[in-house]
Amino acid sequence: MKLRRALLIIACVVFCIFILTEISRAELPEYISEQLHKGIKYDVITGKNLNTLEKYKPGTKPVHFLAVQVPPELFKEEHAKILLDWVNSGGVIWFYDSRLASYFGMESAPYEKKRIRGKDYEGGYAAKKVKGMNVVVAVHPFAESDVVSGVQSIQVFLMEVDKDKYSAVSIKTPGVVGLFVANEENKCAVALRKLGKGWIVFKPLLWPKVLGGERFQVNLKEFSAGYPVPKSDKPLIPSDFYKGRPVKLKRYDSLKLANGEQCVGMVKAKEFSFLGGQESVEVGVDKIELIEVSMTGDKLKLRDGNEYIGNLMTLSIELKSTTGKKIKLSKEDIQSIHFDVGEK
Repeated sequence: MKLRRALLIIACVVFCIFILTEISRAELPEYISEQLHKGIKYDVITGKNLNTLEKYKPGTKPVHFLAVQVPPELFKEEHAKILLDWVNSGGVIWFYDSRLASYFGMESAPYEKKRIRGKDYEGGYAAKKVKGMNVVVAVHPFAESDVVSGVQSIQVFLMEVDKDKYSAVSIKTPGVVGLFVANEENKCAVALRKLGKGWIVFKPLLWPKVLGGERFQVNLKEFSAGYPVPKSDKPLIPSDFYKGRPVKLKRYDSLKLANGEQCVGMVKAKEFSFLGGQESVEVGVDKIELIEVSMTGDKLKLRDGNEYIGNLMTLSIELKSTTGKKIKLSKEDIQSIHFDVGEK
């Protein structure tokens, strides 16, 4: 029942996030960029270079991972065997078309158009254009993988795999770890499966500069290359944020950040956009006592005692310190905000 409620929240949220993606661009924090490894190599296998699979012999690592973009009518059991043997020995493959899922120990479970929200789109895949949908998907409420660290939602291209049906796999298959979902139980748009010493990754194409796309992409690349997923192990608040002469603030707010830091300052926003129930509302800061951010549903508590569970649609805030300095924090950086808690 908890999972069903969480997915119903996602069903409402993803469409509203989709509307905002044209203006909501995420920047990769410097402390994440500093942890990334150079020289990660991969190859893209299409229908035109299937003959190159022969070089991926068990125990060898010509590249860190392979991206398999082969039309299902050209992919055969012998191709799958080569890839599975390579993965078993420590290789990693990404595949995008759920019609190939059965070759890799997953089950194709396409999303039906009438059950997801998005826009028709033609995306580039294997050097050609294919039909599909532009959709926002959210982290599965019980995802157990570092690959989703620092990410709540991504904008993706789900290719059409049948009439009005779009690429997805079943989350019920033993060994499959679901990472991102649209609005249906038991189906996911991104998933992992451990095989021997390696991994099989099912994923769609995505827009890296929107929402959490860039962070997810670097997480997955580092993971696929055998490196640790970047961690938020550096302070989100600069060390000089409170240095200088104190200034008088109109209001003092207390923030608890996702990495455990706590800070006091003034949130510069006048209001927050919040999706609760069936519509998005704008709520003035003067009416809010508490905001708590969670992947399974954000909480909004008003000063009149009313509480709402839904999704905070404001994706970043500006915080002013007690010495007048300013910093921008993304929604993913924040765990909670208590408003107007300091002495005036």
